[in-house]
Amino acid sequence: MRTLGLIHGMSPVSTVDFYEGVNARVNEVLGGNGSADMLLASVDFANVDHWVQAGAWDELRAHLVDKAVSLAAAGADFLAIGSNTGHIAADAIGGAVDLPLLHVGDVVAEEAAARGARTLGLLGTSVVTELPFYRNRLESHGLAVLTPSADDRAFAHRIVFGELSHGVFTDESRSELIRIMRGLIDAGAELIVLGCTEYGLLVADTDAPDIPRLDTNEVFMDAVSRAILEEPAR
Repeated sequence: MRTLGLIHGMSPVSTVDFYEGVNARVNEVLGGNGSADMLLASVDFANVDHWVQAGAWDELRAHLVDKAVSLAAAGADFLAIGSNTGHIAADAIGGAVDLPLLHVGDVVAEEAAARGARTLGLLGTSVVTELPFYRNRLESHGLAVLTPSADDRAFAHRIVFGELSHGVFTDESRSELIRIMRGLIDAGAELIVLGCTEYGLLVADTDAPDIPRLDTNEVFMDAVSRAILEEPAR
């Protein structure tokens, strides 16, 4: 088993879901009392909110790099960022820490290809849908990426920081997010990427089951769990 160095806290709600999900997957393989060997560096989500609203990307990246350095020093064998938004720091972390970083964009691209999808409809915070880092990662795998209108992007961002990160899941927001998903399908998307770890907690598989969607939290937990169960490099 390898030791995961996990950067999360974005938000605490999805961090709990991620921690439980990874341990459940590892236990399915190991059985008994088996669980994941994991180090967690959890950020203060209020700081992340502040930097995002201010567009202070250098400060956000630097903070996440500091977390990665601390995990490397603590003995992690590889790193993962449990938040799609947090992947804004992926390249900076790769340049600062001599450890492999499992990137959610690569995992999403691999899963999309396995499902035969080439055009993705991307939902996420404004960091994910409006800055180039996430789109570029998907496009590097030969995928086309569609995003919602400016108003719909603002809504998808607002509910993450104002509702979902506080454990608030309303029927109104669920219906609105499904409307946005349908709009992307109508625009030509073959698969909706729920590019925020809280969206899958709001919109279940049983909600609008006719809309093909990829919950990044679920597929990333799968990939992280498989990586944990690999033999460490000697």
